[in-house]
Amino acid sequence: MSASRKKRLAIVAVGTVAAAAIYLGAYFACVSVQFRFGMEAKVRSIGRAHAYYKVPPGLGDFADSFFEPARLFDAYYLRPKLWDDR
Repeated sequence: MSASRKKRLAIVAVGTVAAAAIYLGAYFACVSVQFRFGMEAKVRSIGRAHAYYKVPPGLGDFADSFFEPARLFDAYYLRPKLWDDR
């Protein structure tokens, strides 16, 4: 491999990590987890919990779809205790 190719790969890798960090940072900056309680049977709360995003009213649906991968990653890997039944 030439030096310029290694340099390009390093730039791409650093850029990818930076983009992922910015995406997760934006998710954590505007997420609020709230639980819906009702008469339904006790099941794992990832399905019952809902993430509310602190965004302008017109962008709520966009935020739900844009941050869905981050929400699932958060619920299953980063903070599963937060998403468990309470």
